[in-house]
Amino acid sequence: MKGAAHEIREELDCEVDVGEELTTTTYAYDFGEITLTTFWCELRAGTPRLTAHSEVRWMHPAELASIEWAPADIPAVRLVVESA
Repeated sequence: MKGAAHEIREELDCEVDVGEELTTTTYAYDFGEITLTTFWCELRAGTPRLTAHSEVRWMHPAELASIEWAPADIPAVRLVVESA
């Protein structure tokens, strides 16, 4: 789980406590196959700041369906919505 906290620090410049794994999904794109592991996390310090992404926003789980997600993200997003 240290790897997940490191990724968040690199990509969003904040500190999180990484909790339980939500899911791991694999998706085959035209350019190759990717595997994503999603964890429940809690913001510990800082405010997420974009370093590698085009947008960041806080949303209630019920609002997540309003975004067009990458295919690899959809299974995890569904689980977050169902868990709310």
